[in-house]
Amino acid sequence: MDLVKEAHELALMRLDEILKIIPVSKTAWYKGIGEGRYPEGVQLGDRTSAWRAADIVYLLRNLGERNEGGRPIPNKKESA
Repeated sequence: MDLVKEAHELALMRLDEILKIIPVSKTAWYKGIGEGRYPEGVQLGDRTSAWRAADIVYLLRNLGERNEGGRPIPNKKESA
């Protein structure tokens, strides 16, 4: 795999970066995590979290694909 591509897939994003491209409030974001709509973050320290860029890209690509309960449709790899 190309090193640059791999670095992009492994990159981490802070919440302020995510909220610039997904226009919800911090409260709505954390509520969505609890409800399973948004991915859980990676704990970097006592008060520091980040999210995998690959998870955010996946979320953006699948935002409109929800089942009747409002939950994301599982990744095809996960359901196989």
